[in-house]
Amino acid sequence: MPASTIFVNFSDGSPCSSTKVVLGFSAGMTKPGFTDSRGTVTIEHSSTGTATVYVSGKNCGTFHAPGRTSVVYK
Repeated sequence: MPASTIFVNFSDGSPCSSTKVVLGFSAGMTKPGFTDSRGTVTIEHSSTGTATVYVSGKNCGTFHAPGRTSVVYK
């Protein structure tokens, strides 16, 4: 199954730990994942293509999945 890695930081550059992350695709949403102490989470997904990154319910941007991306949670 494809997987994507998301790096989540606050605007000051510090990592967001224990934070809920979900990917949204045109076919639906993934199961949630939670960032580790470095602000990193890897989420498995069955869909590919453009994905929206939701951090604690907030839209933090899009990327092409599977892949890797960094987002800022404000």
